[in-house]
Amino acid sequence: MSQNADKRPDRRIQRTQQLLFQAFREIAREKDFAAISVRDITERANVNRGTFYAHFADKYALLEAFARREFRQQVAAQLTEPLQCSPASDLKPFIVLVLDYLKAQQRQCRPAEQLVPLFQQAIHDELAAMLARWLQLSAPDSAEWRVPPERIATMMSWAICGAAAQQFRSAAPLPLEQLAHEVQLVLREGVAHLIPQTPVV
Repeated sequence: MSQNADKRPDRRIQRTQQLLFQAFREIAREKDFAAISVRDITERANVNRGTFYAHFADKYALLEAFARREFRQQVAAQLTEPLQCSPASDLKPFIVLVLDYLKAQQRQCRPAEQLVPLFQQAIHDELAAMLARWLQLSAPDSAEWRVPPERIATMMSWAICGAAAQQFRSAAPLPLEQLAHEVQLVLREGVAHLIPQTPVV
C-alpha cells in the first residue's frame, strides 16, 4: 500500500505535465512563441497558474522540457539497436534519426518561426547528454579521458546539429543517408583517438 502511495504523486505529476505539453503543442501551431503566454497554456490545459509554476519556471522551461521529452521518446521508439561505444560503432542510424527529427521539427514549428532555435537548443542539450552517457560506457573513470566525455559529447552534438542547420539552408541539400555517413566519419575518427585504452584503427 505504501508503494502505491509513493507512486501516485509521480503519476499526478506526469499527467499534469502531459496536459501542459499537449496544450503547448496545440498553441505553438497557432501562435508565434513570443505571443504565447502562460495564461494561454493553463487555460488550454485547464489547470491554474499555480499548478503551472509548480512544474516550470516559465514558458521557456516548459519548451525545454517538452523538446527534450519529445526527442527522448522519438529515439527510444525508432532506435532498434543500442549504441555501442567503440571506434567501429555504426552511428549512422542514430545520426539519420536525429537529422530527420530536426527536419520534421523545423517544419512543425511553423508558423512559430521563433520557436526553431529555442527548440533546437533544447534538442542539442538532450543529444549531448545522450552522447555523454554513450561515451562513458567505454571508460566510466573520467580521469582516463584526454578530453572529458561531456565536452566531447557537446562537440559531437554541435557537429550533428550544425550539419543539420547547413542542410536546411542549402539550395541543394544532400540525401540524409549521405550526410549522416559523412558526419559519422568525422565523429568516429575523432572519437577513436580519444576513447581511453582503445587502439586507433
